Amino acid sequence: MAQDVPKATVFALSPEKLKTINIGGYKEGVYMSKNISYKYDDLERALRKYITDERELEYIENAYHLASESHLGEIRKSGEPFIQHPINVAMILTDIYADYETICAALLHDTVED
Repeated sequence: MAQDVPKATVFALSPEKLKTINIGGYKEGVYMSKNISYKYDDLERALRKYITDERELEYIENAYHLASESHLGEIRKSGEPFIQHPINVAMILTDIYADYETICAALLHDTVED
């Protein structure tokens, strides 16, 4: 039975601890969430709980669209669309109430490579 561990704490745990609490997969030295597939609507809903400035939310939406266009047609080894990873990273950051600049960075962090 999995323990209740906040997402922000999970990523600070050792690989051994991740295996013992059975909350996700562990592959090639990197923690991999299982069966979590967020969409931009999920991210926006989470952001609106603490970001009230519409201009900041617009910056985030623009960052999402740029990242989405940059990764259009790209598929990860797991078979999911590449944009899924940046959205998941941004969702994790909403747990710590990251500001709009940090969320934009999360969404765009892989576009530099493309």
